[in-house]
Amino acid sequence: MNHSLPPLADQECQACQEDSPGVSLQEWQSYQAQLPNWQWVELTEPKAQAISRRYHFANFRQAYGFVSQVALLAESQGHHPDISFGWGYVQLHWWTHKINWVHQSDLVLAARCDQIYQQ
Repeated sequence: MNHSLPPLADQECQACQEDSPGVSLQEWQSYQAQLPNWQWVELTEPKAQAISRRYHFANFRQAYGFVSQVALLAESQGHHPDISFGWGYVQLHWWTHKINWVHQSDLVLAARCDQIYQQ
């Protein structure tokens, strides 16, 4: 981990405007050690850059419980991921809709999702 970077999960989410800068690929690479299971992806519908992770669970109930916790987190921050889930898995995509790109807040919320998963 790059020890000069503050832990993402401890950072505050920032409101994003249409002219807010997105995370550069170099910034993403500097934070990847804190988000080792996340990938940078290009979405086609909608056309956007995002970060994505698939979480694994023992059953549907655990996956649903995780989704419920992520939904509460997202709602508390006014920032919402795309979520798909089924028996034993949850797939999350974080990006900022106003800029169709990854914003610093997406990284923060991804790190917080990882914390929820580890509990």
